[in-house]
Amino acid sequence: MLQPNKDRLDYGNLLIPPEGFQLENAIATSYSLDLDALISVPVALYFAHSLDVNLKEDVVQVLDSVRRASDTLKVFCQKGQIKVPDNQHRLYSFIEPCIVEIPPTHKSSFHPKIWIIRYKNKSGEINYRVIVLSRNLTFDRSWDVAFQIDGKCVPNQKFDKTKPLIDFINYLAQYENISWLKKFVLDLGKTQFELSNEFKSFEFHPMGINGYRKNLLFDNNNWDELLIISPFLSSDALMKVKNSSKTKPRLFSREYELQKVKQDVLAYFDVYHLGSNFVEGEEKLEVDTEENNQIQLQDLHAKIYSYKNGWNADLFLGSANCSRRAMFDNIEFMIQLTGKNSTIGPDVIFKELINDELTIFQKYDPTEEHLNEEQQLLKEERILQHTKIEIINTKLSAKAIKQDDLNYTIEFNFDFTKISPAVEIEAAAYMLNAKEQKHELKFVGKNFWSIRNIAETDISCFLIVELKIRNSEVSPTSFTIKTPIDNLPETRGTKIFRDIISNTANFFKYIRFLLAENYWEEDLAFSNNEKFFNKSGLGYSFSDEEPLYENMLKAVSRNPEKLDEIKKVMERLKNEGEKEKRSIIPEDFEALWNMFEEIRRKKK
Repeated sequence: MLQPNKDRLDYGNLLIPPEGFQLENAIATSYSLDLDALISVPVALYFAHSLDVNLKEDVVQVLDSVRRASDTLKVFCQKGQIKVPDNQHRLYSFIEPCIVEIPPTHKSSFHPKIWIIRYKNKSGEINYRVIVLSRNLTFDRSWDVAFQIDGKCVPNQKFDKTKPLIDFINYLAQYENISWLKKFVLDLGKTQFELSNEFKSFEFHPMGINGYRKNLLFDNNNWDELLIISPFLSSDALMKVKNSSKTKPRLFSREYELQKVKQDVLAYFDVYHLGSNFVEGEEKLEVDTEENNQIQLQDLHAKIYSYKNGWNADLFLGSANCSRRAMFDNIEFMIQLTGKNSTIGPDVIFKELINDELTIFQKYDPTEEHLNEEQQLLKEERILQHTKIEIINTKLSAKAIKQDDLNYTIEFNFDFTKISPAVEIEAAAYMLNAKEQKHELKFVGKNFWSIRNIAETDISCFLIVELKIRNSEVSPTSFTIKTPIDNLPETRGTKIFRDIISNTANFFKYIRFLLAENYWEEDLAFSNNEKFFNKSGLGYSFSDEEPLYENMLKAVSRNPEKLDEIKKVMERLKNEGEKEKRSIIPEDFEALWNMFEEIRRKKK
């Protein structure tokens, strides 16, 4: 169940629709967010492919999936926890509507990791999938845990098991108006979820929202045995935990985090951590392959709690660490699984983690060196984090102003009136796609500044902020904020779409993609020129066996929804082409399209 060398899951595979079903809508939550990871998600949701995509080589598939996702996917994350992208890409603009940021406070974080996905087949049947994870929506290589459960929507039924999920979604809804949410929640309440045979029952547990217990994990329980896996710890939380078990609890964590805990507290536990060889690379797990030669840093990130109670056991997994913030302050989400002790109990899990076959974990050996020389750095890190949260929660506004040359000026206003860092901090900000116009920020009153001569297609709602303590060894920090921009041109998305398509040859490649039986097997690298294009339009095809005309004819009878997608694309490109007086859609293809539209009308 939890053997790192055998029971490994692929994030993308968890999202792939069941056979015969397609994505309708999805809600996800994550503490932190990687834009490249998010831009890969729609590929799995729509085209049943892994998250391992290349924005250059797979641009056709990614472009179409993110175009669709902007109306169907909502991802909630903590504000200020969007990773600064390594590269700049216009495709990021298409996922802006998907992201909803929830501001933290100095005491609490938005920390749940969950997916709630709605699928539908051609017969109209509705399925839901819930995935509870410890992993954020990033490319982090650490060891995480995930649990997937699927269910079928049963008309005229109501299942109480889904109420915590619905209450959690309604909590999220206060931060974003979602047009499709009412139907999503209504059918979720009619969904019966099914467990595998190793579990007897389950319960969903949102933590930190109204009506639900905060200290779910250790609230006056007295278990026979207890095993905890938690990457982050606090001494006061562990002091509460130590009395929750009749026997000495087993604790698995990160070595560095264990060093920060009071050593007399750890004496109440049998303590283990990942060995240094595992933290420094995955080669010990990749024993059967020679493909992964690049060593990647990783560590423990799973959150698992296993309790024995007589012959039975309860297994909690999800986002909550064994820390005071997780227990009492944060927004978290866990799932509770009940089963036989012989299947999911603490001893079973311990033997999967500690065995002769794979020695990944080792006994913790406390050291007197501890953190004495690092106390000053920790204090400054807290000041930097405090300043970051102050900036995240300050008033920020932006406005787009069109210039005479049709480019734009973006005016920003940061109100730092109430921010007074305890140390001297250097701050700067820039808009994604305009790093060369980085602006220095001052912690004095309001900061007005502008970015000039920005093309409409380069405007981004993602603003990067950099913070650094002057003359300190504390590492600088940078983060991305989604910034609402007043007067944002409505044509921006269409122009970006048209710029990526760019020419008639690429238009036909995109049409071929939309008509394909297997989207991902199409060889569809966009070209920057048209020298291989046959200007006759109707004669253009990518295969002598299946010309464009025949594929469109098949779609009329078998997959009319494919033609609906083509219609959306043509309308988008045609409207923009009329404004620029240059269309990339050939006139003879438009004539062909009109003929097919007439056929469809007659069929209806």
